[in-house]
Amino acid sequence: MNKENLLKLINELNLPRDEYYILGGGSLVMYGLREKTSDIDLCVSTELFNELKQQYNLKDAEKNKYGFY
Repeated sequence: MNKENLLKLINELNLPRDEYYILGGGSLVMYGLREKTSDIDLCVSTELFNELKQQYNLKDAEKNKYGFY
């Protein structure tokens, strides 16, 4: 996805702006260092993470071997 698509997706997620940041390929696209990325990686605050866990009913047993949901 290009920068326009990335911004559209971020806006559609409707997350509080001060509760997350973009990292990985998405951050490179946002800074114009790369034209496209295939995914988006977000780092979210503990508070937002807890809200998302409840909203999507995430269980610890669903984590992969690296600890990600």
